[in-house]
Amino acid sequence: MLLSAAEAGASIYKYVDRSGVTHYTDSLSQVPGEYRNQVEDITGEVDGMGFNVVEGIDGAAPKDGKAGEGEGVDLELPEGSLPGGEAASQLLDNFGFGIVLLILLAIPALYVVSALILKLACRLGGEEPPGLGRACLVLFVQGVAGTAVGAAFGGIGMLIGIEEAGVAVSAGLSVVSALCSWLANAAVLSSMLSCAFVRALWIGVIHTVLVLVIVAVPIGLLIFFIAAMAA
Repeated sequence: MLLSAAEAGASIYKYVDRSGVTHYTDSLSQVPGEYRNQVEDITGEVDGMGFNVVEGIDGAAPKDGKAGEGEGVDLELPEGSLPGGEAASQLLDNFGFGIVLLILLAIPALYVVSALILKLACRLGGEEPPGLGRACLVLFVQGVAGTAVGAAFGGIGMLIGIEEAGVAVSAGLSVVSALCSWLANAAVLSSMLSCAFVRALWIGVIHTVLVLVIVAVPIGLLIFFIAAMAA
């Protein structure tokens, strides 16, 4: 009904049945008598979305001829849904292309911020902080190591059939994977900064907490604010 088509002058009507299901049609004759008094003409709303109405969609039999004469297509959409659109499209319509550019610029900025936080974590953990370039390199290697550990445990999950194994096994494997990733990151930090492994573990804990407080929480609040405005 909402697909682009040739210019047509048909009207689009909407009504809600006893079950709360919303129906759309371009023919009043297809509306049951008990719902005639609450039919809404939404042609203007559809035109405002930039769609053209496909004339005759309700009342035309399909090509296979299985529908009887006068039996048309009855489309059902959830009340309050966005026909032909999604939340992402609405977000772009509200905030424009600038938000996409902002996200692309935020990724390297967050990487640098995380490196600065690592320097702070080293200082709080009693270790001489590395230079900014060295800190960025440490984070990169840690990312590679963490990805490798995650991929390894993902392969293990596929081998043992994690979906059939149950929630407890899945949760346990996730915890072990996270723990091994933390140990791998500490090993990278210990090797690249020439510090004790135990101290590297402690610095990793401090770094994680600082990232959550300084980066994750503000970004979460920002996303919540943007989503609330888009809604």
